[in-house]
Amino acid sequence: MPFSAVDFLQALAAGILVGSAYALMCIGLGIIFGAMRVINFAQGDFLMLGMYAAFYLTTGFGVLAFLGPYGGPIVAAFLAGPLVFALGWFINRTRAGRAMRATAQDPEAARLMGINVNATISLTFLLGGMLAGAAGLVYALYETNVWFFQGFKAGLIAFTAAVMGGIGNVRGAVLGGLIIGVIQALADARMGPQWTEAVVFAYLIAIMILRPRGLLGEETREAG
Repeated sequence: MPFSAVDFLQALAAGILVGSAYALMCIGLGIIFGAMRVINFAQGDFLMLGMYAAFYLTTGFGVLAFLGPYGGPIVAAFLAGPLVFALGWFINRTRAGRAMRATAQDPEAARLMGINVNATISLTFLLGGMLAGAAGLVYALYETNVWFFQGFKAGLIAFTAAVMGGIGNVRGAVLGGLIIGVIQALADARMGPQWTEAVVFAYLIAIMILRPRGLLGEETREAG
């Protein structure tokens, strides 16, 4: 079946939208890793909470029904981008955001400078979970279907995207999430869903061979 320019543009738009949800999860993974030095695989569970919240809003209470069948994707498109930019502003421009960056870079030095490291780590974990929940909201508004194990699969894909962009790197998380979303959408449309995961991980392996620290490099204490 031929793959037209319209099909390509539709897949590209879908990939960017889903990739934005992955980007939110990746950023959460990155900031938690930076502060706590652990990979929080519970991000997928937080994503499921966001998906179920979206499900009940759209079905149980009829929210967005007035927009018709495209109501969810429309709202998701308007939510994803601003959330990513708002987080970037928070991390780079606010006192709490700078404390998070300082703690991730060197917790002992941050403590000597008067930063409450334990409170900052708690805030970081909370923010990471909220980002995953927001990602679930965006993802569910686009997909419109909620499956019990979607969080586990999405969490693995988000981890893949975070590694691809550079673990702990916020800009890398956004880039990795968008790339994975686009690759996934194009593979679904062109080759079929049964090949999508193989294609995604093939790209990850290729990038890891060429760029072991990810596309934009890791932002870790060792790498810094």
